[in-house]
Amino acid sequence: AIALLTACGGKAKAENTGDVATQEVSSTVEQADGKLPKLTLRKGDAATASQALTAFSLSDSGEGRGSFSGSDVKGDTATFTDITLTPEDDDDGSVTAGSLKLEGLGMLDGQANFSRMTLSDINLNPPADEEGEGSGQIKSIQLVNPSPAMAAFVASLFGQGEPADLPEGKELSFDLWSMDTLKFNVDSEDGEKGNFLISKIEVNNLKDEKAARMLLDGMTFDMYDPDEDTTVK
Repeated sequence: AIALLTACGGKAKAENTGDVATQEVSSTVEQADGKLPKLTLRKGDAATASQALTAFSLSDSGEGRGSFSGSDVKGDTATFTDITLTPEDDDDGSVTAGSLKLEGLGMLDGQANFSRMTLSDINLNPPADEEGEGSGQIKSIQLVNPSPAMAAFVASLFGQGEPADLPEGKELSFDLWSMDTLKFNVDSEDGEKGNFLISKIEVNNLKDEKAARMLLDGMTFDMYDPDEDTTVK
């Protein structure tokens, strides 16, 4: 599920409009300089928040492919703890997270949506037959003000059955998509070993198939390739 969710950053293309382009700087600096609009969460609807949670298969633990140990719903905000996402295919690994927070929940224009989703303390676990060969951790993933089609895609990740395809074209739209502190470790049976780290990936204001900015910051890697008997850094 996380692999599908993180793919949305790869669909965007940066729009070079003078000062607004791909840069290795933080979003706070960009906004302070007036180069990106201030991020504002759209309002949810507390009266229909529970209906939206049902659409996301999060009314009860295990309703969809997601299970959790605790939940707290207040108004249009829902927080879940100790999340496990079970894969549709047994050949895929599972995903666990410390918490999932959905803000601005509600039925907006008749469709379940949210203003911000934050998934934190994420672990990417390999399938049982590959256990010990590698692992991955992500500090957090955020998605802010998604389009109705993007929200429906997220809902399919939590629901039963095959997840929907990632929206394309103008339907793929949001104000912010980001991942913080990605760490991956590889120790495969064929001798490939190493790790790589990405401090931040961020896409801002994806509208009409153009992004105001795409950021890839702090990428380092140290991998050994047994076929070439070389270490790449």
